[in-house]
Amino acid sequence: MLREFEIRQIAQWVDEWVQEPHVWDTDILTLGDFNADRATNPAYDPLTQLLNVPTEMELFPRTVYNEGKDKHYDMITWPVGAGGGVDGPSAGMVYTHTAGYFDFQPHVLRNMSNTSLSWRVSDHYPLWVVFDCV
Repeated sequence: MLREFEIRQIAQWVDEWVQEPHVWDTDILTLGDFNADRATNPAYDPLTQLLNVPTEMELFPRTVYNEGKDKHYDMITWPVGAGGGVDGPSAGMVYTHTAGYFDFQPHVLRNMSNTSLSWRVSDHYPLWVVFDCV
């Protein structure tokens, strides 16, 4: 399902928040299942226009399903605007271009089908990114 409208609204809210001159904090990360699978999806445009999407995240799977190994619905992003940028969500944080996922399948309920596992744990892998403080 395409969620272009909802994604645009979230990206615009984050952008407006960090542009506000009297805002108390601009260290904002967005996390979640955006259903905006890669740059070929129209819903991906709002993400990349106002938010940074780490390119390193294109390199690893996001779902437990074999047929979904190339689906990248889950995202970690941060604002492009004031206080944010390609290098990090704020002037005090720098993105290290290090990101990844955790494949929990070998560690929990090993004899379970992917469908059963998705209902009991998740159908998405946990994602992570690394920032340095400056």
